Amino acid sequence: MAGRMGKGRQGELYLEVANCIFCDSEILRLNDGGEVGLDWLEDNCSSDAPVIIILPGLTGASQAEYVKCLTLAANQIGIRIVVFNNRGLGGLILKTPRIYCAANSEDLEEVIKHVHSRNPNVKIGAIGISMGG
Repeated sequence: MAGRMGKGRQGELYLEVANCIFCDSEILRLNDGGEVGLDWLEDNCSSDAPVIIILPGLTGASQAEYVKCLTLAANQIGIRIVVFNNRGLGGLILKTPRIYCAANSEDLEEVIKHVHSRNPNVKIGAIGISMGG
């Protein structure tokens, strides 16, 4: 795992993961004109490796430490990862008046269809963290 060790509160050790671990980033334009971000890590994975979509928590995005740690751990065992950055998060500018809401699944449905279109013959799963789940 790329990173460096540091000291936290009361002498606790922590691992700071490298800032940019993703090999490909894309902005997916949605049917209503909104945009979401997809950050991919597929290094050292076979073309038929499963793809996991990570759904960060309420205000999380691909640069959150817990997302990067999960991404790197999955990648080390050969799983391809795509992190779904919701509208207005992860540096995205809102293109419509609609913001992310955990009660709406339309954006996720479009992301799943897009991921499947890029990877039609592999298993696709998802991991949601906190409000992302």
